[in-house]
Amino acid sequence: MLPFIEIFGGRVYFYPLILGIIWGLSYRLFNSFVEKKRIYFPRVKFFFICLFLVSWFFSKVSFYLSSFGQVTSNLIFETSFWLGGGLVFYGGFIGAALFFYLYVKYYKLEFTQFSFVPIILSFGHALGRFGCFLAGCCYGDHCDLPWAVYLHGDSRHPVQLYESLGLFLLSGILYRLYKNNKSSFIIWTYILSYAVLRFALEFFRGDELRGK
Repeated sequence: MLPFIEIFGGRVYFYPLILGIIWGLSYRLFNSFVEKKRIYFPRVKFFFICLFLVSWFFSKVSFYLSSFGQVTSNLIFETSFWLGGGLVFYGGFIGAALFFYLYVKYYKLEFTQFSFVPIILSFGHALGRFGCFLAGCCYGDHCDLPWAVYLHGDSRHPVQLYESLGLFLLSGILYRLYKNNKSSFIIWTYILSYAVLRFALEFFRGDELRGK
């Protein structure tokens, strides 16, 4: 666990830094796919700012709802709740998917043009889980294997890295499908593959606040 480093007397926290890198890379990758395929997509910067805010809101509220009873009831009104840790991926995913759907429908675009989005999503998610590993959240259960990491007073499964590696692999598979003109398989391959990966890894989770 390495949540921060000290530089010139100040602290640089890795998790928000990695989140910033993820959104920056995602923006660049999205633009790259759009320009290469000559897809019309209006106001990309505005779209990404709104997408970030919506996904952040949904992931935070989902964390609050899923942790209700384990956190203080007025936590949702505190600034520390919104700026601190505690994000639920599926909550953010649902919010982002809903916003993307409405945005595409409003501008009357074709959904089939954006089959590359799950590639970017899985790649960014993989980097995000590495950020979880550095922050020490979403940690694993007790582990006696040689690659166990010592975290929160116990030797644990590096479950964040398991998920990160799985997502990197998934992004590669999705990119191969995209290059082979099998775009119709991408979204369902992503949804089903990640669901299976997440289900399997839940058996190795030890973070009680975020569910085992």
